[in-house]
Amino acid sequence: MSPLYTNSLAKKVLLEMKSARYDSLSRNNASKALFHIENDKGKLSRALKVTTKEYAIEVLGSKKYAPWLNVYTALSGEFKEGWIPDNYYRKIVVPEIQGEYGQLSFLKTLNNTLFNVPIGPDIAYFINGKWFSQTLAIINRQDLKAMLFSAQAK
Repeated sequence: MSPLYTNSLAKKVLLEMKSARYDSLSRNNASKALFHIENDKGKLSRALKVTTKEYAIEVLGSKKYAPWLNVYTALSGEFKEGWIPDNYYRKIVVPEIQGEYGQLSFLKTLNNTLFNVPIGPDIAYFINGKWFSQTLAIINRQDLKAMLFSAQAK
């Protein structure tokens, strides 16, 4: 077996294990929330649980999204189409929005540790193809250039 194949297989297995762990934690959190809601509001009906499971499978692609739909349904007393379960949002929507910069953005808090020097506040942010100032106002490239070079001189 070539090292390239082994590395990609190992990476695939690691990603699948990470995903399964996340799904398990999410299901447990949803179950705990549902338990408390049902203690206050009464049990969620079997018919509504079937509805959430079918919706999760047909619309979202997996029954693993049903537990959070059960939570939302128990809270509102009815099922409403269009809800985005917490685990679907975090696993599907957020990575789609963040694109390839998403994983890197989670490392920001490690800057001081990685570079072993105190790193000051951010000058600008790049989000979904647009530049933003510290006040989150959209800035154009010329203003960005001026901001970067004036900050560098300080």
